[in-house]
Amino acid sequence: MRWSQLAETLCVPQPISSPRPRIMIGGGGERKTLRLVARYADECNLFFQLGLDEIRRKLDVLRVHCEAVGRDCGTVGRTTAGAGESLSGAGLDAFTTQMSQYAKIGVDTVILVPRRAYARPSGCGSTSAPPPSAHRPQLARPLRPLSRGHGSVR
Repeated sequence: MRWSQLAETLCVPQPISSPRPRIMIGGGGERKTLRLVARYADECNLFFQLGLDEIRRKLDVLRVHCEAVGRDCGTVGRTTAGAGESLSGAGLDAFTTQMSQYAKIGVDTVILVPRRAYARPSGCGSTSAPPPSAHRPQLARPLRPLSRGHGSVR
């Protein structure tokens, strides 16, 4: 293998984002993933299935990692993602009450993915991977007003 070293490199055309694209790192690994979030990410995504107490604990670990690198933990966006039906089975009022608990611990965006998007017709094999149609962008929708205490969904 041959290696080259350049004195100066150019990026042509220039990136559209300024100063750079936002970086989201998903996962809750306390020794590596959350440490990488503290150093490099703009957003941290934790899985809803961890539950309120575990997400609170992971955010505390992230806070410690941010302090270790001299970063204000408030500059890291905190998101959680989960299947919509499992989150909202009790109705909209129960759902917004539940999500307000996540807002109180610092989660500012909830990403919902409808569970039915992952279901396969009977006889089609495993449900471990979503069908190609599940990769449409409209399946995930942030609920930002909950982080501001408005208690509404847009």
